[in-house]
Parts: sequence; structure tokens; C-alpha cells
Amino acid sequence: MRSATLSFVLLLCTAFSLFQCSQVMVPGGYLLDSEQVKEVPNGSLLVYNETSSLLQILDSEMRILSEEIMEQFEGKSVQKRDTGWVNSAWQMGRRQTEFTASWTVPQRPASLADRQTLFYFNSWENQINGISQIVQPVLQWGVSAAGGDHNSWKLGSWWVTSNHQAKYSPLTTVNPGDKIVGTISYSDPQTISIKCFVNGKMTANLSIRGTGVYDSAQVASEVYFLNTCKDYPPGPFSFDNMRLRDSGNVVTSPWRLQKGPTSHCGTIKCPSVSTCTINY
Repeated sequence: MRSATLSFVLLLCTAFSLFQCSQVMVPGGYLLDSEQVKEVPNGSLLVYNETSSLLQILDSEMRILSEEIMEQFEGKSVQKRDTGWVNSAWQMGRRQTEFTASWTVPQRPASLADRQTLFYFNSWENQINGISQIVQPVLQWGVSAAGGDHNSWKLGSWWVTSNHQAKYSPLTTVNPGDKIVGTISYSDPQTISIKCFVNGKMTANLSIRGTGVYDSAQVASEVYFLNTCKDYPPGPFSFDNMRLRDSGNVVTSPWRLQKGPTSHCGTIKCPSVSTCTINY
């Protein structure tokens, strides 16, 4: 399991200087060059060739949109006090093959004074040749490198590495009470699809090929720029109807819990293999 700063995309400077920073913070607590954090069209396929380090971005019609070389160096690690994965649960396996979770979009936070950024997601992680990767459908409140605001919740699919790469689908605005399903699965033996569904309709779809085997699965809340419990949405946040398959087999072992900084509100509990709830 990665450190408590493992996570989602967020600006290093402040939530207010989105277009003034040359670097942004991404899952794993790394500083990445902002030009490598890119939105790609919905339905895109990212194809990585480990031998040549070439990353191709293809559209839904399999036309090449762009090509780039993934430089082989690690991002600079960043530790932020009392931030990051404050509540999470995880499973280790051999080869994760399917992960589905559902949740309900919560009400807006009671306080907006701190301009907080919140992320909720289910995810897979791996580490190959010293490079960490995470794939995740993510619910977002506040500002990240992908945009966002403090008036509504946003939803999107992400792939991020510690090797200065982050790609995401266009963000979709969702409303309190909307039913969300986030899925990560193999669409063929080499291709992983990260999808978001809102009230039964698919709104985000990002696929990645050639990035190795993912052996760790998580559900988590990740937060930045919080000062009080009112910076969270009211009530519990629950990941429901979770189904995880490892090597094609349904995982039935209990989730392992990881609590972040004690100064933060909320405690995560998983009463069953299919439900994990964060109580505020």
C-alpha cells in the first residue's frame, strides 16, 4: 500500500492558481510537469510500448491523436501535512481483473470557506521497474488539474503514473443523489477500461494498454485544503455493491483498512466484502 499522500490530481501551488503552476501533484504525491497532465477525448485508448517508451493516444475510431515518449525518471515526492488518503481500504492480489463499486453523490459540503478539494474513488495500482501507476474512476469536489469548481461535483476516469504522465477523460457534472458506478476491467487480455456510469448511463470511458499487471485494489477518500469537519459532505459516504475479481476469481477476503492522519474527521469500516463506509 502506498503512503497517505497517494492520490488524485491536485495543484501544488494552491487551488486558486490552476493556470499559474508549472507543476501539479498527482497520485503518489508526485510533482509532474503540467504539460504532461492532459485531457483526452472520451473513449480514448492509451497504448504504451515499454521497449520504445512510446505512448500513443488513439480516439474511439482507433485514429492516432498524438504520440509522446515517456521519459524514464521519477517524479519528485511531495509530502503535505494532514492531506492525502485519509480513509482507505485495500486488497492485494496477483492480477486484478475486475473491480466495480457504486456510490451516491453526496450533498455539497457545509463549509466552502477553505476551498477544499475532495476525491472519492475505487482504483487499481501497480509498480513496474520503479514506476507507480494508478487507474481510477473518480468523484471530485473542488479544483484539480482537470478543472472543477466549488459549486458542483465532477466525475471522470484517470490514469496516472509517477513517471510524469497523467491522462483523464472530460469531467462530467453530477448532482447530489445521482447513482454512480465506477468500473475497472479488461475489455480484452491486454486492455483495461476505466468507466463511469451516472444513473445507468456511461459518461466516461478511458482505456489503457501495455501498462502491466495491476495487483492492488483500493477504495479511498483523498482530501486537500481542509481545516474543519464541515469541509466534508454531510453524512456517511458508502462504496456499495463492490465486486473485485483477482485472476478471474471473486475476492471474498476482508478488506484491509488504512486510516490517515488522526486530525481528520471520519472513520472507514467495511462490514462486508461488498461495502465500505466512511462515517463522518
